[in-house]
Amino acid sequence: MVHTLITELLLTLTLLLMAVVILIDMKWHKIPNFICLSFLSIGLAVQLINDGLIGLIYGTAGVACGFLLFLPFYILKGMAAGDVKMLASLGAILGPQETFFAAMFTLIIGGILALVILLYKALFHVGFRKTLDILHSYLDSIQIFIATKTIVRPNHQAQELTNTRFPYALAISAGSFTALSQHSIFSFIHIKALLASQLALTGGLL
Repeated sequence: MVHTLITELLLTLTLLLMAVVILIDMKWHKIPNFICLSFLSIGLAVQLINDGLIGLIYGTAGVACGFLLFLPFYILKGMAAGDVKMLASLGAILGPQETFFAAMFTLIIGGILALVILLYKALFHVGFRKTLDILHSYLDSIQIFIATKTIVRPNHQAQELTNTRFPYALAISAGSFTALSQHSIFSFIHIKALLASQLALTGGLL
């Protein structure tokens, strides 16, 4: 990606929008469409500035890649529609290759976050003894399935524990940021130079 002041300002706006969508998802458990449209618009603008029509095609390919990568999880009810739309819209900024890596990073980070939240809820809300009972219930269900090929759902407490939802916007943002950071996209050399010149000018006036 070519570094210009405009693209750096657009990427700064992207980071701010990531912070906003994380807070919204934490509070209301939703990812607004207008933020996804903002990511999409920023991404296509950056690609257009960098490479013209080829950049637009590249950004569109990133959108398609993000959509197709997370669509199966939505179909299997493992993700909400907003999660799919968020990665797809960020794909406009990332491009197809980096969108793939962003999805992988997102799944890893999301898995770690889910495990941490699950352990926290199990130990501090359910209790150690009940957690052991829940694990025993899952083991029983697995053993029954292996022996009889019959699906037996775990007890109600186990289902309640695993139905815990966490803000997946956090994982998507972290995964996308990690993918982008691999290529020094957030070096912000022009913004730093602009700030340095402004500070020097201010210092000279003082």
